[in-house]
Amino acid sequence: MVPNKNSTPSASPRENVFYGATLKEAYRKVESSYGKNVIILGSRKITRRQETGLGHEELVEVTVQPPGQETRRTASATMHRGGGIRPQDPVPAREETHELVREIVGEVERIERLVREATQSGTTQDPWYDLEGNPLAENLIESGATRETVAHLLTRFAGETGSAIQDRPAALAWLTRYLKASNCGWEGFFGCHAFLGESGTGRTSLVLGAAAEQRAHGRKTLVLNLHPAHAGEIRRLQNAAANHGFDAAILRKDSQLERSESHLSKYEVVLLDLPALDHPSLAPGGAVHRWLARNPGFHRHLVVPLDRDLQDSGSLQRAARDWNCDWLAVNRLDRTRLQGKLLNLAELIPLPYSLTGEVREGQAKLSVAASGELLDRILGAGAELPSQGFEAGNFTSA
Repeated sequence: MVPNKNSTPSASPRENVFYGATLKEAYRKVESSYGKNVIILGSRKITRRQETGLGHEELVEVTVQPPGQETRRTASATMHRGGGIRPQDPVPAREETHELVREIVGEVERIERLVREATQSGTTQDPWYDLEGNPLAENLIESGATRETVAHLLTRFAGETGSAIQDRPAALAWLTRYLKASNCGWEGFFGCHAFLGESGTGRTSLVLGAAAEQRAHGRKTLVLNLHPAHAGEIRRLQNAAANHGFDAAILRKDSQLERSESHLSKYEVVLLDLPALDHPSLAPGGAVHRWLARNPGFHRHLVVPLDRDLQDSGSLQRAARDWNCDWLAVNRLDRTRLQGKLLNLAELIPLPYSLTGEVREGQAKLSVAASGELLDRILGAGAELPSQGFEAGNFTSA
């Protein structure tokens, strides 16, 4: 069931593979690159995680043999059968490869030119100095972003765009792109998702909230809770499942994950609530770690509370790396006025934001993260943002 697990073997890395939403679209890409005189080696339907967004996408994969490559492969095979050493199959030159090289060379030359200009001017500009008297920089620092983070971001902005650091509209547009998020709304949140986090981060509340929201959208949803911490957590899951109408299962053994695979295809959404990162079951290289590695179709969310002291973030960085996380789900946004810590966190762990959790007017709210809304929060406009979430349990509990 789990997306990305296809029965057909993947194409050889030396073969040329094209993707499209339909077979016709994939063929159009093939003809655009090689014309009509090309040999189609095979095609298949695949399901994979979206590169952006929280769902999965179905694509048609077409593998081709470029014109002229067949002759070289035949000669190569003949040489091997005759007892010679097996040479590597030649890889056809691709125009896009040359274009990429030209772009890289051009970028290196641009950087070298900037270095020469700075050297000739007799001074190198200190980005810290540029923050003084910059209203945007002061706004970001007041919101909780560190001076180091702001200096680094604005310097990157100026280097990548060529704009002045004081150009507020251009800087805001760049920051919106920098603050990567799912930007897909609840309609784009589906498929398989695993949630990891330290104890007390509100991980379970995020999972239950997401499950309730999925049921509100009419999706058949399953929540798996591996190694619940106590009986109260089990009752909480049972009550939430009964109230919102999603299916739930308690897994007390790591081996039950593998046995559950045959049931996952029955659901549009599968949410896996893993135990705290310091639980023995989550040792890197252990059974759970190996199982999740064998199921790359799972989106992996690292849950981080915004009221955490991010100066001590080494354990989170290691967890994101060890578990190959691809999303940050940030919680307790209401527990701190320093919303600029979202920028600090994005610098420490460069992953896009998937979900945000908070309590507004006494009610817990869960939202799919959006770049513009995150930046609005940082700049002080978060209180006026419309609610996208739902009313559910307290996000501040484990």
